[in-house]
Amino acid sequence: DYNLINRAAEKLTEENLLDLYEIEQKGGDETKAFWFIKIADLRILDYYNPELTSYTDKFWNETLFAKLIPFTPVLYVDPDNVELQSETFKPGYVPIYVKDIKFPPDGQGPFQLVYVSPSFERDDSGPLVGPLIYKINKEYNPNQ
Repeated sequence: DYNLINRAAEKLTEENLLDLYEIEQKGGDETKAFWFIKIADLRILDYYNPELTSYTDKFWNETLFAKLIPFTPVLYVDPDNVELQSETFKPGYVPIYVKDIKFPPDGQGPFQLVYVSPSFERDDSGPLVGPLIYKINKEYNPNQ
């Protein structure tokens, strides 16, 4: 059995010391999070920041969906002056992410990454689109 998640992100310029990314709600499964929350009859602002353009810590720390997203937020920047940065959400600031595969191919967790779209491995800046496929680890026991 497998779980598929479709990603859409943008790798930022190569001038950065680390590979940095933006997730701009441009057609990947992240655009469905709003509806997942609504269907579950949960409070939107428990999982989305007030501008509805990025996610809260609760989303990143407490949802399976976030654990399948291969990115983690590291800071927020002012899009008009990237020297202005914040480690926490600030209105008008853009979230910046690092690549973070939480369930690696050789992991012993509940999922193992078995496929990533070739664009996910790109070295240059530009869009990363396509599926990530996780195999469900039927041997996984959270109590061990």
